[in-house]
Amino acid sequence: MDAERMARWWGPHGFANLVCEVDARPGGAWRVEQRAPDGSLHRFSGVYREVVRPTRLVHTFVWDGRPSEEILVTATFTEHDGKTTITSASRFDARANRDGMPADTGIRAGPAPH
Repeated sequence: MDAERMARWWGPHGFANLVCEVDARPGGAWRVEQRAPDGSLHRFSGVYREVVRPTRLVHTFVWDGRPSEEILVTATFTEHDGKTTITSASRFDARANRDGMPADTGIRAGPAPH
């Protein structure tokens, strides 16, 4: 994954990625700074834990607005008929952190892990 491609698709519609840095290897870091339609600035960062090209990425996610709440994200990529579907699961360190995410993030509770 390169930063130029990531900058084109990362984040909600209407947000502009001002900074996008990617070192997609285990132990490598990523960072995004984006401007929301209302002009507010949002910063995110993390570290890649697992990179299995082209099917799986596991990385941490830290939102500067909530720096004490590191999230572990597992993204899987499946190709069918020339299109790729991304499925992402986020593991929060506490239920309260998950439940406290802003509603416009699209994060919602899924089935509990076994």
